[in-house]
Amino acid sequence: MWLVPILGAAAISFLLFALLPQQRKRYRLGLLSLMLFGLSLLVFADKFFSMQPGEPFLEEKTDGIIENTFVLGLLMLAPVVAVWLFATFTQAGKKVFSFDF
Repeated sequence: MWLVPILGAAAISFLLFALLPQQRKRYRLGLLSLMLFGLSLLVFADKFFSMQPGEPFLEEKTDGIIENTFVLGLLMLAPVVAVWLFATFTQAGKKVFSFDF
C-alpha cells in the first residue's frame, strides 16, 4: 500500500509538469517528477522482488516501526520533497542542481 501515495504524488507532479509549461523552470517540476517516479520505481522493484507466494502485493501492515503502510508511503515522500525544496528555493540548491528538464 505504500506504493499508492508515492504513485499518486508522481502522477500529480507529472500533471503539474504537463499543464504548467511556463512554470517548469521556476519550480523545477521536471526534477520533482523525476525524483518521484524514481522513488516509485524503486518501491515497485522492492515490492516485486520481496513478494512471497500467496501474499497480496499491496499490504496494509508492516513489521517495522511504522505499521500503517499508507503513512509509511507519505513519510517516504518527505526526503524527496525536502531535496526538491532545497533545489528550488535556495541559492546553494540552484548551484548544485544546475541542470534543467
